Amino acid sequence: MKDNKGNLDLQSTDQTVVKKKVRRRIKKKVEKKSVFTGMKERSSKFREESANWMDGMETQNKQEESHSVMDKIRAFTPLQWAASFMAIVVFITSITSTVVYANYQSEQKVEAAFAELANYENFVASQVEATPVSPELMEMPELIEQETKQAELKHISLVLSSVEKDLKIKVVDQEDSLVTGVKWKVKVTDPKGKDQELTDDDADGVIYAEDMAAGDYSVALVSDPSLTEYQFPQTAMTVAVKAKIEYKVIQDIKDLIKKESQVNVAAEDTGGKQAADVETGSALKDTVEWVESTKTVNGSKEGYVEAPKTSVDLKRLGLSASAKKIKKLVASALDAVKLSAQTGLAPQTVLLYPTGVSAMSETTSGNGIESISISGTDTLSPGGTGSLTATVNPSDAESSVTWYSSDTQAIVIDNNMGKTISIRALDVTTEKSVTITASIVDKSANFTVRVVPVQTDVQVSSVSIGGNNKISLNGPGTTLTATVAPAEAKNYTIEWSNNGSSNVSIEGSGTSVTVKPISVGEAWITAKAGGKESSPFLISVTSETLFALSPTSTTINVQGKTQLVATGVPAGASVSFASNNTSIVSVAQDGTITGVSAGNAQVVAKCSNGAQATCDVKVTATANDGAQLYDKNGNELFVREGTSPNFTYRKATYADYKNTAITVFYIKGQVEEFLYTGWQTIEGLTYFFKKDHTKVTGEQIIGGVKYNFASDGSLTKGSGTLGIDVSKYQPSINWASVKASGISYVIIRCGYRGSSTGVLIEDPYFRSHVKGAKAAG
Repeated sequence: MKDNKGNLDLQSTDQTVVKKKVRRRIKKKVEKKSVFTGMKERSSKFREESANWMDGMETQNKQEESHSVMDKIRAFTPLQWAASFMAIVVFITSITSTVVYANYQSEQKVEAAFAELANYENFVASQVEATPVSPELMEMPELIEQETKQAELKHISLVLSSVEKDLKIKVVDQEDSLVTGVKWKVKVTDPKGKDQELTDDDADGVIYAEDMAAGDYSVALVSDPSLTEYQFPQTAMTVAVKAKIEYKVIQDIKDLIKKESQVNVAAEDTGGKQAADVETGSALKDTVEWVESTKTVNGSKEGYVEAPKTSVDLKRLGLSASAKKIKKLVASALDAVKLSAQTGLAPQTVLLYPTGVSAMSETTSGNGIESISISGTDTLSPGGTGSLTATVNPSDAESSVTWYSSDTQAIVIDNNMGKTISIRALDVTTEKSVTITASIVDKSANFTVRVVPVQTDVQVSSVSIGGNNKISLNGPGTTLTATVAPAEAKNYTIEWSNNGSSNVSIEGSGTSVTVKPISVGEAWITAKAGGKESSPFLISVTSETLFALSPTSTTINVQGKTQLVATGVPAGASVSFASNNTSIVSVAQDGTITGVSAGNAQVVAKCSNGAQATCDVKVTATANDGAQLYDKNGNELFVREGTSPNFTYRKATYADYKNTAITVFYIKGQVEEFLYTGWQTIEGLTYFFKKDHTKVTGEQIIGGVKYNFASDGSLTKGSGTLGIDVSKYQPSINWASVKASGISYVIIRCGYRGSSTGVLIEDPYFRSHVKGAKAAG
């Protein structure tokens, strides 16, 4: 309804609203009180008995009242029951009528309200038609449309940062994600006002500049009219390029770390995928099924088998004596340490005075040994040899005997280990008494050996000459040797003479000389020493070509080689060669001789016509670097070269033996072949074999980790130690297989800084990854 002013009166209505008041009578419950209520209790026997009596009376009254009501109901007549039923029906009907009437009244009010609302709408419409529309209101739809288009554009902005004399510029959208695929351009103004334009050439959304001077820079994104889908920032940004890295200490950093359950992960962890190559943004799915590592024998083939360096036969190189010497020195040093511990003296003192030190050691029982005694050679001349034997009581006691010489300048022990040893006297000018000590556990015995020097007045008693007495004019000549007796004679010089003959010449001096032909004829050769002259030795020089060897004497090293040439061989005749000691010198049928071990030997050449010629050979103990190596069983030794699986093998030489970088040799033999599964390290390279025993190649994911294998199946390790980078993007990792694959270290992401809020967030798999990596070692 409208009032007299034309206003809508929402309180008036043409319809009469009937309101009915409903009154309810509430029957108050009569509270029964005891007649004693409010009275003070007195601790008298009469009162207690009275209270008990009153309680009993009240209980009895209630029981009687309850029995009375029930008795009355049971006593109802059929007419009373019918009257009661009718009363209940009337009561229910009245309640239902009341509810229906109330609903009717509510519907009437709603209809009246809608009618008033229609009248109000008509009034508003008439008012709008009478009011003129302003120009601003007419432009409102266009403004709304423009704002809508602006809202649909992608708003971009710059994120600037500097660590040390550098500038990092990132182009990001509203969600702080990098905007890629566009070669953005920015204008950078330095502190001096000089402009520089930088371009995102790789279109990755990041522009990086280095070697910048410290100071405040202005950076603006250059607008591009062709990029209509982007809303460019209208103003430039400023950034301070730092002169050096700034470090800040954050107290109680643990309190700032949050769990991923406490943040919006999608908004915060936006840079994790670029943190490492293995972070793919989702759990890596295995491309190859992980299988347990197994190795099963599957036959054998011809190949190369490892042989330790100790298997080299040094005797072939003439080095066995040196090996024994080393063994002797090592044994002496070990025994010196033992005695040093017993006596408290320094080991070097024990080595210098072993006899006296042995006497100082306490006599205690050990290993059941009761005593030790020495017997053997007690006198030697310079250069002479002898032997000593230690007798241990009881004889079945198991322990090694160690020997010492009190004067190693007079007597040396060739091998100081064992119950029987050899001793050798050196050159001395005066008589020496040397104490030889045999030690076993804590027992020792001494034995004195005298070294008696040769008398200096021993004179030469005779001189003799030996050698070939016939040489060819066209031949190389022959070697003559003088022998002086007795052998103990000293202080003499041998003088050779051809007694004026012009048919031969003598070259050299000392015990052996070479007689060379000059002309056909004869010559008498003599040798004089210590006032004694030999009988003349006749040399005949002939024009005939005589069968001979050239050279007639030579010196070579162990494993050294030289060629002997037979001369004067008649037409149609053949020559054969032989060594009188093949353990020292070997000879091939072409005349090539090879040193086997140190010593002297003779090579004999026989002509098929019966003629013979010889060559005296001396083999020295010095092996040449090119000497071939053999093991103690006579097998050739080889050196392995190259890399797996393309190894090559060549014959080993003495130079390889001296090379400390080579620790093992190889011999030809049968090698086992195997079937593999899982991770295997073979010849220093790592492979992964599938169930069918084939190698995997290329890029593969095994146990949740990405690997790269070469075309031959070997794991690509790069140029350093191999490691992996893991985070929540590798939730399931078989750490045992990672260890077996040759991985040496792992970088585990502990967390990240949120892209949206900047809060520190713990990687949900950090703790489990650390636990698994530690367990795998």
